[in-house]
Amino acid sequence: MMEDFDLDKYKDQIELSRERLQTSDRFEEPDSLPIHISVGGSFFCKLDDGTYRTNCNLRDYYSNMELDFEVQHKGNRWAFEELKDDRTGCGLGAELGPVGEGVLFGFKIIHPDDTSPWIVRQLESKDDIERFIRTEIPHPEDHPGLAYVRELAERARARAEDAGSKIGAGAGIGIHPPMSAACALMEPVRVVRLIYTEPDLMQRFFTKLADEKIRIHEYDERRSKHRMESMGLADDHMLMLTPDLYRKFEMPQVKRLYARFGRRSRHLHGDGPNDHLFRILAEEVGITHMDIGGFSSLEKAAQSLKGKVRFSGGLNCKDFYRGTSFEHVKSRIDHCITLAGSGGGYTMAIGGETYVRADPQLLKRAVSYVRQASKLPRR
Repeated sequence: MMEDFDLDKYKDQIELSRERLQTSDRFEEPDSLPIHISVGGSFFCKLDDGTYRTNCNLRDYYSNMELDFEVQHKGNRWAFEELKDDRTGCGLGAELGPVGEGVLFGFKIIHPDDTSPWIVRQLESKDDIERFIRTEIPHPEDHPGLAYVRELAERARARAEDAGSKIGAGAGIGIHPPMSAACALMEPVRVVRLIYTEPDLMQRFFTKLADEKIRIHEYDERRSKHRMESMGLADDHMLMLTPDLYRKFEMPQVKRLYARFGRRSRHLHGDGPNDHLFRILAEEVGITHMDIGGFSSLEKAAQSLKGKVRFSGGLNCKDFYRGTSFEHVKSRIDHCITLAGSGGGYTMAIGGETYVRADPQLLKRAVSYVRQASKLPRR
């Protein structure tokens, strides 16, 4: 039976967080520094904090919608009741994992025990890429994999409605921009090698990947009768490109995507380190928001992004692994406040995803400490 969860119970908490984030987005200082802890389904699968206890195999989680909803309900309740970071909503999702390119391009997907699924990288040579470029991908309307995802989304919505859920539900997949999409289909070291040895081929490869992503979004626009004006991209593998290579291979396709679908806002995530790209992303790509990931330098990010781009990060998931002292966490938070806490435009966050080894108690204490240490006026 689906557990009941009512966001209205937290409307005051949500409104305060929304005001805090909106103030920061105007590059003004809110009452305290916004903080976001990126807990989600996989973390909730192993949640162990007082009466909030879940222990399910991640392989089961990524293949069972009912289990997804059960885990997410418990996890979302913990996040609003115990964590109390600056989240402003939640939803239910039938989660498929990081397999979007596998679904779209028909690559084999493996479900290992107790971890997220992954795509088998079947492209191994330039000849494989040539064949891939020549392969005609079915139109989204006729694509069996995309049709399955749409049907799953409908089942998720219907299941939530039938159960009287007060929060929305759905399903979907994400397709990365070309560099990261290429690295989902081919070993990253081979992608980089071919960029040097077969640049024309890789330009065509990247164009093909971007074309297919655009086609999906345009199809979604037609179905929804809603034109996209905000776009979020996750490009973890851009870190492997020098500034010149980024400008030549990835930036044209990213700018093409943003120009078409991100006229109002352009969000970007990259695990990093992306220190060498920050200035390009701010001044040439024109992003409006960035999650700098857990491995980039906050100092470099502040130098290049402050006052131009709303950005989040500064903390790494490993700072919160079980057995870590709170003094270490406190020192990391103080470091973030010193480097980026003034002037708005910054949300303290664990860059990327919060993994299952993170200690819930440390996460809660971190949120509480940020509220205290960054409260205006600061000493």
